[in-house]
Amino acid sequence: MASYEQNKSSKLWSVRFRIIDETGEHNKRLSGFRRKADAEFAYREFMNGYVKPVRANKKDDEITFGQIFEAYQSYLSLNAKESTQYSLTQIIQSYVLPKFKNTPISKIDKASLEAWQKELWSRTDLKHSYKKNIRGRFNSVLLYGNKEFDTPPSPFKKMSVPKNFAIQKEEMQIWTTEEFQQFYSCITRNDCKVYFRTLYLTGMRKGEALALTVNDFDYASKTLKVIKTKTKKRLEKSGPGYRITSPKTLSSNRTVRIPDSLADDIQALIQEKSGPYIFGNENPLPESTIDRSFIRAIEKSGVKRIRIHDLRHSHASLLLSNGVSIVAVAKRLGHSNITQTLNTYAHIMPKDDELVLTILDKCT
Repeated sequence: MASYEQNKSSKLWSVRFRIIDETGEHNKRLSGFRRKADAEFAYREFMNGYVKPVRANKKDDEITFGQIFEAYQSYLSLNAKESTQYSLTQIIQSYVLPKFKNTPISKIDKASLEAWQKELWSRTDLKHSYKKNIRGRFNSVLLYGNKEFDTPPSPFKKMSVPKNFAIQKEEMQIWTTEEFQQFYSCITRNDCKVYFRTLYLTGMRKGEALALTVNDFDYASKTLKVIKTKTKKRLEKSGPGYRITSPKTLSSNRTVRIPDSLADDIQALIQEKSGPYIFGNENPLPESTIDRSFIRAIEKSGVKRIRIHDLRHSHASLLLSNGVSIVAVAKRLGHSNITQTLNTYAHIMPKDDELVLTILDKCT
């Protein structure tokens, strides 16, 4: 992954990254750029012309997993979102490199992967879904090596994913309108009040709402434009501990209509601020502030404890229980298709047995 820095005295930009050649892996630096954009362009131009060697290990003339991972990071820097690069890097560095960094690819066989997988699945501090994510990220590096370096096929294709024998997942927690109103009346901070009301009445994800700016709000049409999200992932050593990125999927880009009363609340909140963010100012509201406000209001109101993300589920439940179509709900939530919505909310949809029987009775 490339890192950019500006010289304090000359104000010129440089870019530093890792490459692999016939002598092994080492740092590469390009410098002397007046703008960061120029450094980024030079890096892209270099990588476009960079030919990765098939073998790059001086000891035994065989590439190691660590070297393939470095090459894969360079590939991702040009072909994936920064959040994707960050996620993969963190996972590989934490769960794969400690064991396989200096291992020649030919030594990573089915037996070694089964031993690694057994150890990973024995951990009780990681969710089953996260273990599957780790396994998938590991496999993606091996697949890249096979494609770009002509290394052996990934042994994972001959291995099954361990089943989840954990206790069945708890049922989805939602608030009724009465419960939300009870909770809402106990929030003390005005910006948090409007924030939680926005989540409940729009079904937005937590990060989507935090990334909203004044330009995303249209009071005349009573709409909020969801075109980005806030992530907690720190993608650089310096700077804020978050990043504003594009939403997870293309379908997550959407325009959400809101009730008049919520539009009035947001308009009043904007008038109190000077920064770009609706829920914040120069920066989005700190998540620690949001979490504290959420927990305190729950404790004070006495409603059952749920997660902030469950406000999204509560919104979907509110719409479905009042007869809104599954298609409309899927569009409002930013789901890519209604199958995703059905898989999540089928159990809370109203039963149609009586309606079905009424229709059939008329036909007989």
